[in-house]
Amino acid sequence: MTIAKQEVSELIKDLPDEVDIDEIIYGLYLRQKLESAEKDVREGREYTSTQ
Repeated sequence: MTIAKQEVSELIKDLPDEVDIDEIIYGLYLRQKLESAEKDVREGREYTSTQ
């Protein structure tokens, strides 16, 4: 099983039984965005706002 497939499987397993496809897609979207942001921070590409 690929890592991506395993991660999707774990995400779905952790969801409640009464879940619709939109919630699954949104969960995958959030996971991808967080992983992308974490990678940017690790590689020194972060945005800080100055106020």
